[in-house]
Amino acid sequence: MQVIRTEQQAVCSKHALVRVRAVLCGLAFAIALVSIALAQQTVSVTERPIAEAFANPIQRVNAAQGALSIPVEWVYTNHWSIPLLAERIDSSCGCLAAQIDHQQIAPGATGILRATLTPGALRGVLRKSLSVRFVGFSKPVEISVETTIPSSVSLSQQQLRWPSSGSLSSSETQIIDVTSMTDKSFAITGLLGLQESQFTIVQKTITPGKHYQLHITPANPHPAGALSAALQIRTNSPDPRDQVLILLMYQASAHP
Repeated sequence: MQVIRTEQQAVCSKHALVRVRAVLCGLAFAIALVSIALAQQTVSVTERPIAEAFANPIQRVNAAQGALSIPVEWVYTNHWSIPLLAERIDSSCGCLAAQIDHQQIAPGATGILRATLTPGALRGVLRKSLSVRFVGFSKPVEISVETTIPSSVSLSQQQLRWPSSGSLSSSETQIIDVTSMTDKSFAITGLLGLQESQFTIVQKTITPGKHYQLHITPANPHPAGALSAALQIRTNSPDPRDQVLILLMYQASAHP
């Protein structure tokens, strides 16, 4: 009887092993199907450009007079079936900085990408961009900001030239207008960066607090070599960015 029981136990163990193998094979097949489905899903996701997430990739913002930093926001929507996650942001300029918040945006939801534009000494029309890369997408998307940085004090010209020949005499006096661009008053507090042997400057007040003129004349109408200089025009403008204005000046050599 003991021999018969042993043989029966061996047969049962063999059947149990067969069932375990069948379950493992089924599980492996199911995992393979899921992997294939995920791969197909990834392909379908990346085939749709991530740029479609941003309805307004170019943000146009107004810069307040004297603003030292300008906040910028881009709203984006997840049109895909997987969460959106920004993994890297590259900027075209050190003046535009964005931080990754590592927040996943669920399918159908919207997110906000925030950045700060710090114009520093930049003036006029600016356009700066960010390159944003999202997890699961092979190509990044470029988004940008456009703004105009106003000046509180303006120069009529950014540079002056005295050629050795031409329409302008090598010793002719040129005039720079320094004017207020706001309703606030200012004054010129100093002129630095020049030697008396290079140029002579006469400052005139046209409208106190609003309009000044600099009459600039080469001290030597026939220099032995070309001269270049940068005049620092110091002001007491309430805008820190306009407290130092730079005027470039060039004088050609008499014998180039």
